[in-house]
Amino acid sequence: MAPVWLTVVAWIYLAVCFCCAGVIAYDIAVNRRRQPMGVMNFVFPITALYFGPLALAFYWRWARATRTPTPPMSASPAAMSLVASAGSDMRTHQYAHHDMTGAAGAGERAQPAERARPWWVTMAIEVSHCGAGCTLGDVISEFAIFALGPPGTSSAAGRAGGTAPARPAPSGWPRRR
Repeated sequence: MAPVWLTVVAWIYLAVCFCCAGVIAYDIAVNRRRQPMGVMNFVFPITALYFGPLALAFYWRWARATRTPTPPMSASPAAMSLVASAGSDMRTHQYAHHDMTGAAGAGERAQPAERARPWWVTMAIEVSHCGAGCTLGDVISEFAIFALGPPGTSSAAGRAGGTAPARPAPSGWPRRR
């Protein structure tokens, strides 16, 4: 059994991590700071579930996307296409003298924030993508195993009540005594 102080510290850290994940998710969803690659909208909040304040600081410094504008309700499609084409011409002109290849790859225009990222930041973002996938798989599988129960038990509720298994456990599974 873990000491009480360790359990309290763990619950406090989990609460801080959930708050950090909520701040990142709010920034992405409500503040319209969508990531260029859609899956990263889920990766950063999931990463905050285990890295907490460190993930929040990393997101705020290196991974926070620019705000996507919302068009006014009364804008016509023709006006929006005119604004979009004018905006792309201004961006092309603004970055014409910069190196157009960066983290995006050869021949593709890199985002301004990507050009300024050090190598270790790019690697950390790629690793957090993998870590978030593993974390999501672990969470889903743990809840599924609890709900379905291991072979030889009738249900998760039956195990919690201390009842005997509905059928004998297969060989290799520990038996209750």
